Amino acid sequence: MRRRQRLAQATVAVLGLLAAAISYDHIRRLAQTHAESGWTALAIPLTVDGIEVVATLAVLAPRHHSRAGIRLAWAALIAGTLASIAANIAAAPPDPIARTIAAWPAAAFATAIKLLTTLLDPPDPTSEPRTAPSPDQSARPLRLPKTARARTSWSTIWRDHLTTGDNTAELAQRHHISPRQVRAVLAAGRAGKLDPSPTDSAEPSAERAELTCPSDE
Repeated sequence: MRRRQRLAQATVAVLGLLAAAISYDHIRRLAQTHAESGWTALAIPLTVDGIEVVATLAVLAPRHHSRAGIRLAWAALIAGTLASIAANIAAAPPDPIARTIAAWPAAAFATAIKLLTTLLDPPDPTSEPRTAPSPDQSARPLRLPKTARARTSWSTIWRDHLTTGDNTAELAQRHHISPRQVRAVLAAGRAGKLDPSPTDSAEPSAERAELTCPSDE
């Protein structure tokens, strides 16, 4: 997995460098044909494509910025991408095919920067991993029986499941309840809220009978 990830990062980086070099040459020649020379003609392409890099990094780290900062980052990213594409098109001859070819490196560079920063961006350690819920898992709070009679009925269904291993549909058909109720019973049983022993309510009844029956002595 790490080898494939590094290969993907290297491939995107190489493509991004090639696109950046072509875009740099286009914008440099455009600056030179419009009265720019020396180091300014060499630096102008860096300011155009550099905005894309900085804005992309800011967009991919929203937890470190305010809402206004995120909006500014998106505005800078859009402006930098459009400026780079426009400058590459302006450097091309007045031909639709030539302008399309000239605009491609700028678009490819912006895409490569976004993909590369996404691949290099480590996961947020404060975020919990997302796991798919099991079929019997419900998003609602755990339901429990409210009366002794309901608890006895739920325990009977739970013991039936432990003994037979039947699924939700089979238990619902056998006990004449809905599958939703069966799922609630199974969730309570797996949480340890139901007694799997058959003497779920026999002991309290025996104690009450012993207290109410007269002594043989």
